[in-house]
Amino acid sequence: MDFEKVEAGFPQGWSGYGTGKPSNYKISLDSVHTRSGKYAVSIEYVGDNPDSEVGILFFVPNTYQGKKITLSGYIKNKKVTDGFSSLWMGIDHPDGKNFVASGTVKNVNETSDWQKYELTLDMNPANTRQFILSVSLSGTGKVWFDDLKLTVDGKDIEELTPYEIPPFASESDKEFDKGSMIDFPDLNQQKTDDLVLLGKIWGFLKYHHPAIAKGEYNWDYELFRFLPDYLQADDNKQRDRLISEWIEKLGAVPLNTIDRPVLGEVFIKPDLTWVENSDMDNGLKEKLRYIYQNRHYGHHYYVLIEHFGSPLFLHENKYEQMSVPDAGFRLLALYRYWNMVHYFYPSKYLTDKKWDEVLAEYIPYFMDINDRLGYERTVLRMIAEIRDSHAANLLEGGDQIRRSGGRWYSPIKVRFAEDKLVVSGYRALRDTVLTSEAADSVMGLKKGDIITHIDGKPVQAIVDSLRMYFPASNEPTRLKNMEFEMLRSNHPVVRLNYLSSGESRKKDIRLLHPYYIEFYPSDTIRYGLIGKRKDIGFIRDEILREEDVPVIRKVFAHTKGIVIDLRCRPVLAGRALSSWFASSETPFKKCTRGNPNHPGEFYFTPCDTVYPSKGPSYKGKVVVLVDENTLSEGEYQAMMFRAGQNTVILGSQTSGADGRVSDIFLPGGIKTWISGFGVYYPDGGQTQRVGIVPDIEVKPTVKGLAEGRDELLEKAIEVVEKESLLSTKSSK
Repeated sequence: MDFEKVEAGFPQGWSGYGTGKPSNYKISLDSVHTRSGKYAVSIEYVGDNPDSEVGILFFVPNTYQGKKITLSGYIKNKKVTDGFSSLWMGIDHPDGKNFVASGTVKNVNETSDWQKYELTLDMNPANTRQFILSVSLSGTGKVWFDDLKLTVDGKDIEELTPYEIPPFASESDKEFDKGSMIDFPDLNQQKTDDLVLLGKIWGFLKYHHPAIAKGEYNWDYELFRFLPDYLQADDNKQRDRLISEWIEKLGAVPLNTIDRPVLGEVFIKPDLTWVENSDMDNGLKEKLRYIYQNRHYGHHYYVLIEHFGSPLFLHENKYEQMSVPDAGFRLLALYRYWNMVHYFYPSKYLTDKKWDEVLAEYIPYFMDINDRLGYERTVLRMIAEIRDSHAANLLEGGDQIRRSGGRWYSPIKVRFAEDKLVVSGYRALRDTVLTSEAADSVMGLKKGDIITHIDGKPVQAIVDSLRMYFPASNEPTRLKNMEFEMLRSNHPVVRLNYLSSGESRKKDIRLLHPYYIEFYPSDTIRYGLIGKRKDIGFIRDEILREEDVPVIRKVFAHTKGIVIDLRCRPVLAGRALSSWFASSETPFKKCTRGNPNHPGEFYFTPCDTVYPSKGPSYKGKVVVLVDENTLSEGEYQAMMFRAGQNTVILGSQTSGADGRVSDIFLPGGIKTWISGFGVYYPDGGQTQRVGIVPDIEVKPTVKGLAEGRDELLEKAIEVVEKESLLSTKSSK
């Protein structure tokens, strides 16, 4: 890693990368400006528009036994502006999709001689695939790197032997690969209560008991071994004895005298009231208290709080081979999901129902399933209980639900406005000959028409019947998610009752195979000038490119205002604009993350801050458009832009699910998400479910849809014009 070995004129083992145009930067070996040896690596900006970041990567394709890994190196800067030079290191998780940890150190000096920088990360050998290192330049200027070194607990990595991860005992357990082989009796109230208690104890042991945390047991299959005897228990005394014996078989739990550091201001404490409030005998309660007080500390086989703060659920078998999981695996799905939410979902306290009630309610539902569609629907109903727009559907394993919605689609676009289902436009058709019949069938329907019945069913009744299968943080987002499905059918024709200019009408609409419908037409306008005098900037964040940002700053510098459309899924490039709007360092959010050594505890992290860029900040009015389509990254960027000194948020309630997501896998090959950490304003104000509350509320109206107007954009232009007029009068 000292750049002394060269291959084809490039440092051996390193590869270039860049998030912008490589032609804007030159990466080369330099034999003149070195700190030691023959070569250093230089990265120089030689283009017209500085890209976000360009650098080189090095992969260390092994893991090593140790506690701390340190990357050190020397950096020299020359006229580095609008950015920085940096060293970066990531610990790559075996799934290839997540980092166990990562970090960056930056040289923010415009010009500096050789300086040493170090970056140290906590190691997790058992959950590491490889280490990834990079050196990079962001902005303009030139930078040199030399004498990079990687050490583990102070020892040079080149002197160490790669660590071979030993197989976990749990991974050799194959007894129930073909089914749980459990016969469940008819469930009375007592048996249901016993299964509720078992689900809580199973999850408690999974995340607290040291032997399970070390991967010594396949905890899914231990449930199946225990259930047959447990289901035969005649009374509480026998039940508690069986549980106590089960816990004792796991082995003794040693006293844990490790000091557990305080990680931050505790926001949520673990909820173990179920132990004290249960009808278990005191001996069993004491066993659980002891395990809690001496719970596992350190790397966990089943969960990791990754560096972004979200839980990463490990070694969770998806059991994809099971089309319809048997009753034992269905109970496992409920237990697994319920406990993941109970211990690692940061917004559990915001659910409509008490989470304890959900477990008891869904045990009969999961037992009473006969086919794949019933299983998918039951899982989706359970997911909907957490009221999280990130968990809006089954990302994998939901084929039957998708098919049940209908294989024919309408060429009509609809949306909810003023609590009504309104025609908002028409979809583009790919083949005008084959779709001419469908096009003819919608003649007479116009924008602004209000659909009241579909195939004779009132729209509100349809909405009420679908509500449980459309997870969302709030009602506007739920209705938005339903809009696409309202006119789907397994029949090629649907009959609509609708109001047109106040007159009741009926019409049969011909539906189409999805091949013939252009659902997502491309929008090529990333930014431009709008307003009567073309003196207001407009940015569509969804398709913005990183190379657009410096151009926007130049072109929009003297506009009277800028409108940023976040009614979409924006790209990361939009974040770079926030520093232009801030005149001073401004905190814009803080988060809660789970404590990996105290399941169920969540603590606040320090606030994230928008830092002003070098040079003058933007002086005009900034209006950010949001609505129920503004989700996750869109809400994050809205918070960043709000930190600007002259920014307003305009529109309606956003989706209410900010922050990074965590994958959850359930039997039958099902995948879903949860919001992995809590997002709050610096003062602790809530964003989950609430969303980003606009400063100026504007919603589409039936009249506006009928006239084909974008009422939010019109209001944004009005706000900018009014601000500009007031500013002009004030200056006079």
